[in-house]
Amino acid sequence: MLGDELLTSTSKRLRECIGPDDFVARFGGDEFVILLERTRGRQEAEEMAARIQKSLAFPFLLDGHQVVVHASVGIVVSDPSLYGADELIRNADIAMYQAKTEGKAKSKVFTPVMSKKIERSWKLENDLRRAIERNELTVAYQPQICPRSGRILGAEALLRWTGEDGQSISPVEFIPLAEKSNLILEIGEWVLRQACKESVKWTEFTGESANAVKISVNISGRQLLQPEFPGMLESIIRETGIDPRTLELELTESVLVDSLKRLPAVLADLSRLGTKLAIDDFGTGYSSMSYLRDLMPDVIKIDRSFITGVGRERSAGALAKGMIGLAHDLGLTVIAEGVEDNLQLSFLQRHDCDLVQGYLASRPIPASTLRQLLGENRSLISTASPYTLAGATDTDHSPVLVA
Repeated sequence: MLGDELLTSTSKRLRECIGPDDFVARFGGDEFVILLERTRGRQEAEEMAARIQKSLAFPFLLDGHQVVVHASVGIVVSDPSLYGADELIRNADIAMYQAKTEGKAKSKVFTPVMSKKIERSWKLENDLRRAIERNELTVAYQPQICPRSGRILGAEALLRWTGEDGQSISPVEFIPLAEKSNLILEIGEWVLRQACKESVKWTEFTGESANAVKISVNISGRQLLQPEFPGMLESIIRETGIDPRTLELELTESVLVDSLKRLPAVLADLSRLGTKLAIDDFGTGYSSMSYLRDLMPDVIKIDRSFITGVGRERSAGALAKGMIGLAHDLGLTVIAEGVEDNLQLSFLQRHDCDLVQGYLASRPIPASTLRQLLGENRSLISTASPYTLAGATDTDHSPVLVA
C-alpha cells in the first residue's frame, strides 16, 4: 500500500540524517523515535531536527505520485537525574504535539509548562466526552438582521458549554479539542439536530414560506467529508420536519481550501437536499477566489476583521465594498459579521449588505429569548433593548526526536 511505502521511505531518510551510533524506530502510526547518543545539548538537537525537516521536505515519488511530508518534531534533552526512558518518550511526545499546534513543519523543545498544558487538555477532552450525557452542552443563537429594518431574518447556532462547576468553557478552547478527535462528529450531529428542531418552532411566528427565518449551523471539514454525512443530514431533515431551504451549512474558508478536490461531490448531495451553503470567515483564506465560481455557495459571511474599520478607514471600506459587490455580481447573499456600532451599520446600509450580525443587534441568546423576539417582530436596532449588548488534512507525519 502507498501508506506503507511512505513510512518505509520516511524511515530511510531519517537513517540518512543520523549518525552510526544513533537509533531510529517507528513508534506507532506515523510517529518515529530517534535517540541521539552523542548529541551535546539542546542546540545540536535543534540542528538535527532542522536537518530532518529539510530532508523530509523533498517530495517522495511513490507509484508515480509525488507525496509531500510535513514533520512536527518534539525534542527533549535527557538528564538521568530527572527522567527515565518512559518519561523521556512521554515528554518528547508532548513537545511534538505542541509543535503541531503551531503549524506544519515546526519543532519544539520540551519544557515543564507544556506538561501542564497537555494535562489540562486531556482532562478537558475527557470532560467533553461526558458533557452531552450531563446536559452541559447547549445551543445559543445570534440573530442575523436586515440592516435597514432591524428585523430578524436569520440566526447562527453557536455551541456553548457550562461545566459541572457552573463555569463557562470557551469554544476557542474546546472546539479545537473536538476537532482533533471523533468528538466533533457526535457533537456536530447533536448541534445540527437541536438547531433544526428549534428552527421548526420559529415557523409559528414567521410562516412556512421561503421567507421564513433561516438557521445557520457550522459544519467542520472533518464532519462534512464523512461518507455518512449526507445521509445523516437527510435523516435529520426528515425527522425534524425543517424546510431545507431555511437551513444554511457554514463552512470556513480554510475548509474549502484544504478539501477543494473532494468537496464538489459532497456539495452536490447537499444541493439535492435543498440546503444552502455559506462560507464563513470570507476573505481570511489564502486560496484563489476561483472556488466561488467552482462551488457557487449561496452565502458569504465577511469576516469581522474586514468590518472593524469600515466607516473609519478608507482601505477597510474599499475591501468590504468590493466583497459585497463581487458577491452580488455572482448572485450571492452577503452577511457582515462583527457589527458593533452605528458607523459600521451605516456603511453596510449604504452599500446594500443583505444581513448583519454582531453585538450592535444582539449577543448570542437562548432559544427561548429568540422565540420571544420573533413573536414581538420588532427591530433590534431602532431602540435600545434588554437584548442589545446583553443577554442571555493533510497527514502530518511526525518524527519524535529524543536527544
